Amino acid sequence: MFLVACGSDRRVALAEKLMAEKETDSAIAVMQEIKEPQNNLADRDYALYALLLSEAMHRKQQLNAETDTLLLPAIKYFSGSGDSLYAERALYCKAHLDRRLYRMKDAMQSFLKALLSCREAAMTSSSTGSIHGWESSA
Repeated sequence: MFLVACGSDRRVALAEKLMAEKETDSAIAVMQEIKEPQNNLADRDYALYALLLSEAMHRKQQLNAETDTLLLPAIKYFSGSGDSLYAERALYCKAHLDRRLYRMKDAMQSFLKALLSCREAAMTSSSTGSIHGWESSA
């Protein structure tokens, strides 16, 4: 039996809230409760799950080659969906991962893409009157 949620998964939304509140360990615990996320979450929820888990690994100084694989769906989904705020976060995390893995050329490209995505988000938010911020513990 294959199930796909019709709306956002509450656990992913909770993990996002916990990450925003700097409750990284709690967010990781919530995400670990999700069994087979790639198969059991809607595309957007899986992309957000991948992004949040990657950000958590960044905060915990545990970025590794596995995180690279995890980040790819988030980058692809959010870059393709036009959600420049989430795309920027995913690219920023990827840049830190590339830097940690001594892939300096890739790191610089990811930082530049993140900056361009952030710029796009700022232009979009200035017209809507809202802005979203994210800071790293780098």
